[in-house]
Amino acid sequence: MEDHTFTDMTLDIFRAIHQDYPTFGIVLQSRLYRTDDDIKSLNGMKARIRLCIGIYNEPREIALQSKPEMKKKMLEQLEILFKEGHYPEIATHDEAVINGSIEIAERLNMKKDQYEVQMLMGVPKQAFQDQLIQNGILVRLYVPFAEKWKYATAYCKRRLAANPAMAAYILKNMLHKATGKR
Repeated sequence: MEDHTFTDMTLDIFRAIHQDYPTFGIVLQSRLYRTDDDIKSLNGMKARIRLCIGIYNEPREIALQSKPEMKKKMLEQLEILFKEGHYPEIATHDEAVINGSIEIAERLNMKKDQYEVQMLMGVPKQAFQDQLIQNGILVRLYVPFAEKWKYATAYCKRRLAANPAMAAYILKNMLHKATGKR
């Protein structure tokens, strides 16, 4: 999901193809004020919904600005997704949010095959990922893809602008790979 200007179009496309492609999912940004209504609009679809905070600098009038508020909202929305029968894809590297998500799943008696955790490949979280996997949690690593370099570099620039520390994480992880460290 790109910034808020694409949300309506993305939801419209998703609704149009979901019946024919039920494993096709959608991404929602927890930080947008509209997301609660977007989740309600998907009730009954039993959809794969990738819930993330969102990296885009969204205007104050349409989105939360505080990271702690965004994380709290993400957990609230995750609970709604579980209760509505969706398949949540918890997209974050924040271990506290992931652990909170698992606590919600356990409290609601969700089976471990009814959700997953997603992280960006290259962010050094291997030990935590291994721990999740050992506890039966599905962990999916994703790699952004574009058919043309100009689109890939634009995405990477947006990611780095939103979180400059990511460059250090990626470099550190590459050095660890090169030296055989974990």
